[in-house]
Amino acid sequence: MDAISSPIVSEIVEAIEIIQNEFPELYRNLDETPIWLNKDMKGISRKAYQDYAETLELNITYFEKSNNLK
Repeated sequence: MDAISSPIVSEIVEAIEIIQNEFPELYRNLDETPIWLNKDMKGISRKAYQDYAETLELNITYFEKSNNLK
């Protein structure tokens, strides 16, 4: 894994941990977790990782706002 990609993967792992611990209902709906992603990142573009990280962050933001409305 190259140095540029490592922060992206770390960001994904951190986001997944937040979702798993704070929003289990969202975690159950995720199709994959970064723990099982290919460590060499073969076949997965940097852009795909970035997009996935952004999607996770947006989901966290949405669920945080939703929980604050309850």
